[in-house]
Amino acid sequence: QGATPEELSLEAFDFDYVPVVDSGGHTGPILPPRMTVFEDDKTLIQRDGLGRTMKLIKGASTIPHPMDFPVKNMDDWLKLKPLFQFKPERIDWNKVEQAREKQKQGSVVVAWIAGAFDIPRELMGEEIACMAYYDQPELIHDIMATLTDTAMKTLEPISEKLTIDQLSVHEDFAGKSGPLIGPAQIEETFRPYYRRVWEMLSSRGTRIFQLDSDGNVNSVIPALLDCGVTNVYPMEPAAGMDIVQL
Repeated sequence: QGATPEELSLEAFDFDYVPVVDSGGHTGPILPPRMTVFEDDKTLIQRDGLGRTMKLIKGASTIPHPMDFPVKNMDDWLKLKPLFQFKPERIDWNKVEQAREKQKQGSVVVAWIAGAFDIPRELMGEEIACMAYYDQPELIHDIMATLTDTAMKTLEPISEKLTIDQLSVHEDFAGKSGPLIGPAQIEETFRPYYRRVWEMLSSRGTRIFQLDSDGNVNSVIPALLDCGVTNVYPMEPAAGMDIVQL
């Protein structure tokens, strides 16, 4: 809030800065536009592409708050599954070529995959998503299988034409007291997905696998390393993360 472009890029603090360019592949859900359900001077309520009712307080710097979630069981997931499955239009070959040219000029090419916890949480909310590892494992495994298939079918052909420098994934599965899931869940559900994509890309020159999570993830660092992750950010001192120690 109020930061300058130089502060956002960290150049203002004498950090090295490298331009970043997207690889041209989209591996997350392909969503229809949001529809406004209600609006007044203080509140905006919309129905998003997943079918969630999202409430936004105007005049505040925040993200919309989900008032409900579309997935409670396998039948609910199967209705939304087509949004996550592979389609050829997930690859923008013009962007791939642009990334090739920008890479020659020094840009880092980044490919994103959908989060192994982030997607279940977006679909179910944190409580049901966390419980699903125990009472609906087949649901979690089907979601992971879908994400894996889409990521592979999207990034494999791209990486044949373009060296992807960094694989990135957004998870945000931790708070100050620690992660919402433990090493067992990461080993069982993250690892097959992450390793499949990472081993393919790293064999073709990808050097960084970056995971984005707030909070304290110290207790699951060994499990994340076993998944292939090489980089974690941000480092939240208030949550007990020590960048030097890590």
